[in-house]
Amino acid sequence: MNDYQKAIDSGNVSNYLLGRGEYFILNRDYGDHDISSVYMDLLNFGLENGEQQLYEQLDHDLKQTMLEELSIKEFTNLLGIIMFYHIYRIEEGRFQTNWNISLDLKKAISNKIIDLKNVGDISNINRILVLLEKRFDFILLD
Repeated sequence: MNDYQKAIDSGNVSNYLLGRGEYFILNRDYGDHDISSVYMDLLNFGLENGEQQLYEQLDHDLKQTMLEELSIKEFTNLLGIIMFYHIYRIEEGRFQTNWNISLDLKKAISNKIIDLKNVGDISNINRILVLLEKRFDFILLD
């Protein structure tokens, strides 16, 4: 069973997505959580359960995680999941169907960005938003 499914079953999805506790995997290059392990589990979850189930589950889980206290780095990693989807859908063709990100998730992301502006430098967040728009013609925030 992949770690995403394990986290769903145990009610620890936020810890999983954020790489907290037992879900922390060391990125040897940067010394923080290796978010690419999450991407692989998400891809495998979609292959095992269907892409639509992945998108519905992930949309829900990201909204719930946005309600938590997040560091700028943690939030940036969560945005990376949306970037990962676009790369795997558009550039690599690994996903076959579109993820129509809910308005509720977009609103949660927007609210979290407003909160994090008061915490520190959000230039990496802005960089991801610009990359999504320029590379994939996808505007996350209206």
